[in-house]
Amino acid sequence: MSESSRKFFTLNLSESRLFSSQLRKRKNRINEDVEQGIADPNFFSRYLSRPDDYEQMTLIEMAKKHYWARRKWCKHRVEPVVRILPDFIGKKIIPDTDLYESFCRQQVLLNSRYRSFEEAKRDLPTWSGRYAELIRPTENPSVDLGIVEEEFEDKTHPEEEWLDEWMQASAMAPNFRALEATDLGLRDIDRNHSWSRGLLDNPTIHEKIGFVNTLRQVVQDTHDSGSSTSLPTLSRQQQAAHDLVLDSLRSNSTIRLIISGGAGTGKSTLINAIVRSTRELFSNENSVRIMAPTGVAAFNIGGSTIHHELGITADKSQSYKKLEVERCRQMQVDFKNTKLIIIDEYSMIGRKILAYIDLRLRDIFGTKESFGNISIVLVGDMRQIPPIFDTPLYAEGGRELQLTGNHSYSKFKQFVRLEQVFRQSGVEELEYREALSRLSDGKSTVADWNLFATRSYTTLSVEEIHSFRHALRLFPSKDEAASYNEERLRELGFPVARILLVNNCLTAEGASSDDAKGLQNILLLSKQARVMLRKNYSTQFGLVNGSTGTVKDIIYKEGDESPGNIPIAVLNSTNISVQGCMKNPLWFLSFLSQQTGYHLPACHASGFNYHLSCVGQ
Repeated sequence: MSESSRKFFTLNLSESRLFSSQLRKRKNRINEDVEQGIADPNFFSRYLSRPDDYEQMTLIEMAKKHYWARRKWCKHRVEPVVRILPDFIGKKIIPDTDLYESFCRQQVLLNSRYRSFEEAKRDLPTWSGRYAELIRPTENPSVDLGIVEEEFEDKTHPEEEWLDEWMQASAMAPNFRALEATDLGLRDIDRNHSWSRGLLDNPTIHEKIGFVNTLRQVVQDTHDSGSSTSLPTLSRQQQAAHDLVLDSLRSNSTIRLIISGGAGTGKSTLINAIVRSTRELFSNENSVRIMAPTGVAAFNIGGSTIHHELGITADKSQSYKKLEVERCRQMQVDFKNTKLIIIDEYSMIGRKILAYIDLRLRDIFGTKESFGNISIVLVGDMRQIPPIFDTPLYAEGGRELQLTGNHSYSKFKQFVRLEQVFRQSGVEELEYREALSRLSDGKSTVADWNLFATRSYTTLSVEEIHSFRHALRLFPSKDEAASYNEERLRELGFPVARILLVNNCLTAEGASSDDAKGLQNILLLSKQARVMLRKNYSTQFGLVNGSTGTVKDIIYKEGDESPGNIPIAVLNSTNISVQGCMKNPLWFLSFLSQQTGYHLPACHASGFNYHLSCVGQ
C-alpha cells in the first residue's frame, strides 16, 4: 500500500463570506479517499492584524505558509493547496464589467500588502484601478520559486524574473479548464468508432514506433552522404563579417562578434557561409557549432538548441549547476575540436542564459577565460522576440547571475550591421517591409497606418476572407482559442479521441498545462486536425517544439480504446520535407513531466492565444 497526504486551504474572498476560510486535510490511499477538516472563520481578519514580523507578506503568501492554531501563527510543514473563491476558472472576464471588477478585487486582496480595506484599495474609486497599479513592474510582488536545495548544492539566491506588464497580467489571470466541459470525445460517434481499426491499415506500426530513437543514426548517415556545395555570393557587408571571423580563426585569436540585421538581410546565408568556410579551414565538422534558443530556430539554421548542446536546463527556476564529472568529460571530448560557436536569434538570449553559456564553456574547456576562450558570434535582430523570464542583454543592475551576464556581454567588442534587403519581390512587398521596419523602430508614419489599414478584415472581399479559412488564428485569450479549436474539430466531422493526461502524483491533479511543461490535461484529436508538437525530438528533422502537422490517423490497441486512454500512435503528416525522414512520422506517448505525468507532447493548433503560446487551428 502506498500512502501520501496533502492539505487544502479554501480562502473565500466573496463579499458575503470574506471572513471565513477552511482548512482540509485529504488522506489518499489506493482506492480510498477520506476528507476531514477544521474551519477558521477569521483568517482574513487575522491577516489584517498580523504581527509586524509578517508585515511584508501578502494574503496568498500567508495562506500558503502559515495557519492559526492555539492562539498563535504556526508554519505549515507542507505547503497546502490554496483554493480561492469565487472561482473565476473558465469564465470570460471582460474589462469594464462587474465580473472584471470582482476579479480585480480578488487579485488585489491576494497579492498586495495592507492592514485595512482602505489601504488595500489605496482610496481609488475602483478595484480595477488599484489592480492596474499593482501589476506595474515597479510594484510587482516578489515571487517565491520554491527551489528545493540539494544537500551539497551551493547556496544561491533566486534570480528576479523579468516580467513585462502583459506577462504579469496574464500570469494573474485564472487557470484555464474549459475543455473539461465539452462533449467532444464523449458523443455516440466518438464512443462507437473502432479506434483500433488503424492496426489493420498499419500492420507494421509496432516496428515503426521506435523511429524516434533511430533519428540520431539517420542524421549521421545524412551528414556522411551530404553533397559538397559552393560558397554563396555575399554582399559587401556579409563578406566583411565573414572575413572578420575567418581572419580571427586563421590567426588563432578569439573573436566576440555581433551580426545584426532585419528580416531578409541574409543572416542565414551568412551563417551558412561562415560554417562552410570554418569547416574547410579546419577540415573538421565539429570545428563550428550552430545553436539557437528554440527548436524551430535551430532547425531553420541546421543547428541544435542551446540547452541540448550545452546541457543547460530549460527550467527557469533552476540555478546554474556545474556538470557532473563524467558528463563533463564526455562533453570535453565532444568539444575537443570546436573553435567557433554561432548563436542565432540572439534577441531571445537574456543575461542569465548568456551567463550560463559562458560558465558552461569555461567548465567544458577547463579555463577561467570568458566563454572557454573560444570564438563566439551572435546573430539576429535585437528588435525581434525578447527573452522570456530573463532580462535583456542591455539591462542593468540585478543579482549575481544577471551581473555575470552583463560581464559576458561586455566581451563582444565588434559589431556588423546588415542593411541590404534581399528577400523581396515587387514594390508592394518592399513598401510593406519598410513599414514594418519603421514600426519596430517606433517611427511609423500616417502612410504606414493607411497601408496596414488596407489589410483590415472589414475591408477584405468575401473571396479574400474565404482564402484565409484555414489560416492560423491568434486570439487574446486561451478561452477564445479553445472555443475556435473546438469549432474546427466539429466542422471536420470525424470521430474525436478524448485523450486524458495520466497523472503520476497527487500534486499533478490540479496542475496547469504550463506546470506540466506544455502537456494538456485533455487533448482532443481527430483525423485532419492540425496539431503542434510541444517537445524537441530532433532539430535536424524539424521535429521540434512548435512544428505543426495534420493528423492522418489515431491508433489504439484492441480493447484499449478512446475515450480517455492514450493511443499507441498518432500518424502525422508534417509541413516539413527533409531527406531521410519518414513520410508520415509518428507521435507517441513519450514525454514524462516529473511534476505531473505523461501524455502525447502535442496540442490542437488551429487558433493560438498569443500571450501564453497556447494554440488554435
